[in-house]
Amino acid sequence: LPEYDEERVYPSGLFLHKSGYLIAAQDAWGNVRFAEFDKCHKVIKTTELQLPLYSSTSSTSCQFFQLKHSKAYIVSGVIEGKGAFLLKLDADLKVVWSKTYGMHQSASFYNVIEAKNGDIIAIGLTNELSGDFLFARIAGTDGTVKWMNSHKDLLWPQLIEGDNGNLYFASMDKNRNTEFFIFSTDASGKVIWSETSNSKMGAVALKQFSNGNLYLTGNLHQSGKISGFGVMKFYKNGNLDWHKQYRDNASGPTGSATIDELPNNNIAISGIQGDSYPYKGFINVLDSGGNFSFAKTYSMPIYTNVFIAKPTQENEFLMLTEGENNKEIRLIKTDNKGEVDCIGEDLALSVIKINNDLVTRNFKPTALVVSAADFNVKYSDFKIKESVICTNQVPFADLGPDTSFCFNQIYTIDVGPRNPGCSFLWSTGDTTSALTFTKTDKYWVQITKNFCTHSDTVFLEFPTHKLVKLDSSLTVCSYEKPAIDAGNYATKYEWTLPGKTKTFSSLIVALDSGLYILKATSKNGCVEYDSIQVNYHPMPKANAGPDTAICYGSSVYLQGSGGFSYLWTPAYYLDDSTVSNPKANPTNTQRYFLITTGEKGCTDTSTVLLKVKPKLQATLVTKNIIICKGEIANVSVKSKEGGTGNYAFSWYNKDSTLTFTGEKISFVPEASMWLYMRMQDGCSKHFSDSVYIEVLPVPDVDFNSSVTQGCQPLAVKFSLEEKYDPQNKYTWNFGDGTSDSTYNPTHIYTNTGKWFATVTVKNKNGCVKISTVAQEIIVHPVPIAFYEPIPIITDIEHPEVSFKNTSSGADKYNWSFGDGKTSVEINPKNTYTDTGNYIVQLVAENNFGCTDTFQSIFQVKDIYRFHVPNAFTPNADDINSYFFPVTTYTKSYNMQIYNRWGAKIFYSEDGSPRWDGRFKGSLVQDDIYMYLITVLDKDNRKHYYNGLIHLLK
Repeated sequence: LPEYDEERVYPSGLFLHKSGYLIAAQDAWGNVRFAEFDKCHKVIKTTELQLPLYSSTSSTSCQFFQLKHSKAYIVSGVIEGKGAFLLKLDADLKVVWSKTYGMHQSASFYNVIEAKNGDIIAIGLTNELSGDFLFARIAGTDGTVKWMNSHKDLLWPQLIEGDNGNLYFASMDKNRNTEFFIFSTDASGKVIWSETSNSKMGAVALKQFSNGNLYLTGNLHQSGKISGFGVMKFYKNGNLDWHKQYRDNASGPTGSATIDELPNNNIAISGIQGDSYPYKGFINVLDSGGNFSFAKTYSMPIYTNVFIAKPTQENEFLMLTEGENNKEIRLIKTDNKGEVDCIGEDLALSVIKINNDLVTRNFKPTALVVSAADFNVKYSDFKIKESVICTNQVPFADLGPDTSFCFNQIYTIDVGPRNPGCSFLWSTGDTTSALTFTKTDKYWVQITKNFCTHSDTVFLEFPTHKLVKLDSSLTVCSYEKPAIDAGNYATKYEWTLPGKTKTFSSLIVALDSGLYILKATSKNGCVEYDSIQVNYHPMPKANAGPDTAICYGSSVYLQGSGGFSYLWTPAYYLDDSTVSNPKANPTNTQRYFLITTGEKGCTDTSTVLLKVKPKLQATLVTKNIIICKGEIANVSVKSKEGGTGNYAFSWYNKDSTLTFTGEKISFVPEASMWLYMRMQDGCSKHFSDSVYIEVLPVPDVDFNSSVTQGCQPLAVKFSLEEKYDPQNKYTWNFGDGTSDSTYNPTHIYTNTGKWFATVTVKNKNGCVKISTVAQEIIVHPVPIAFYEPIPIITDIEHPEVSFKNTSSGADKYNWSFGDGKTSVEINPKNTYTDTGNYIVQLVAENNFGCTDTFQSIFQVKDIYRFHVPNAFTPNADDINSYFFPVTTYTKSYNMQIYNRWGAKIFYSEDGSPRWDGRFKGSLVQDDIYMYLITVLDKDNRKHYYNGLIHLLK
């Protein structure tokens, strides 16, 4: 690496980095250098980080750590006046964060690992001689301290994180290699278990293998000198499985060491051997039981103590050390046996199995509080000079490892430069020192010089086809999402999509148009690039038109657009399903799908709904109507459906002389008829129906009354004008709550008031005619006539009588006193001139002319009297034509008449006889006749009278 002012360069780290290697170093000014190499050891990139506050007098060596999980890096050291620092770089060596930690001025972190959750676990000494060490958990995202603890009596602890998240520590004691300690804590630093041993082995490297077990290696001390090294295998719970120590006749391996896992749980231990300059590097490989596979030492330039060895992915080893002048670094690669020309030599070691001698020891951490502060780092680049420092012995045949090549790659092997003056023979028969290969085969070469021959064999594989072959472009419809298959010749595929995102598989689906770039990698690392441009055809834009509602029985032209050709489905009710605007005559609601095809064959779809309104239908309330003439025919629609719902109804007879509108109609038909209905909505074909209306005859009913008004009780005779029909039923209602069912009844109205009489005639068809009297019948009230005579009885000697009128409802009065006299006074008086029983009648009359009559017999008693006339004249003048006595107060009398010769010519006992002057029918002659009269008065006394009577003609 370049040097400044002839100052030394310190190589400090060797890492497997991406597909190659990374070397880390520090110059005398404290600047950090990185050089990235590919697997063929070619420089890819160099980076210099300029750390602040460093000087040539105060610089402290930095340490470099590769983080296990994120493959990021940590640089650790001390900044003058600031204390310990940590610098985190990502996998591309970009600064993530940089922090200084305010600990003791000589404290620094010398071991750093990455926990599974990304935290940083850092461990270090407060100072080298104190025997106190500290370890901290630091956030991997920003470098802040989560916790920090310190332990007493330990020196140079080693640290790893187990697969269970626990932390494992191995350490010397502070007296340097008189005993060692191993213990485990949880993720928070709390001690779980601890072991110690006085095996005189100092702990310098600790590792957990993939099988979960722990492997510990350290220096062996004997008589104050390093005499070898030891290896212990622990289970992760702290139990010891085996312990072996390795010694030789000399000083044995010594100094710092690392431990690495090889395949099959084999163990690789590398480090520095020797107690003083010049040191040697060593690599020891053990199997899983601690038995040697091989041990190698490697000479190093004088005055250097830098030796770093790392197993590669091919199980070979890379070794890093300083150059002769300490101003360069050397990178050495061995095979999987540790062999390398010039500097390698075998080392014979003896193996001693050590019994378990562990005891438990308690550790109590003490919490520390520190603060973290940021500092800045600057970037720059630098250049590297390369040179080869080793020559080989001849003849030396080395065709290299078996190799697989990339397509169209040629491979030339030239063994001449390392074998001058030699002869060559290839398996192909060629005798040149260099040979170019293009076909897969197993090849060998023999190299001869003098009497020595060296040979080697190699298998070279050349593919006969490319890893991938894509079409240059692909044009599809946007919805097709084509699958692009890269084949199966490669083992790794990396697609870069048009959106710059990546995907990793041989088969992808092109979801977008654009350029798809493929990177294909074979099993032997060959990389090929190819690309394909995915383009989209112009897409048609199908439009089936708006959803449409049509009437039943109607047709409509569909309005498709947006394509080069068209296809409608289903094709039902269409006149042509392949045109843009076919005529549709659906009978019910139909959804049509339109598939349009563009010029390039791309299709698009659209749909349209033709909603066919239901067929107009209606149901009449009845199909046949029977009514009587004069009745109202009510016709209506019971239910209706279909169409737009905006219905119009028209009704008409056969000759349209009658027309109506509306959902319900009422009218009085004159005769039987068919009535037709038409239902329309202005859209669908009309719906028609009809109803027959039969009109039955009604009877002719007219009648009159004998009177129209009168006084109660009023007798009225009602007479129908129609002829009596025995099939008719007659029902009279006289208006006063009474009825009759005769043909021509007479009704007596007993109550006053106005009455309308009706007659209902129902014929044989059930038709009814009701007739009302033309003029109302008025029944006037009748007054009540009554009086009281004062006195009730009188006699002839007291002939004057007063009549007290007690009538009601009367307006005028007519009196008849029975003696021929009358009066219109209300309370009249009457004087009787004769005795007798008089019928006194009062007629009370109101203004309607209605009268009531009350009469009674008024008696005028007589004082008994008897008088007989002496003559009478029975002639035609009807004056005094009879002879009879005049009596008062008489019940009866009988009378006998005798002529002068004593012959009885008249006799009567009828109570009040009279003689008309006749005997046996003939008028007697004028003469004097004798009478005998017997009178019975009202007191039942008899009176006897006789005398003469003159009959004069």
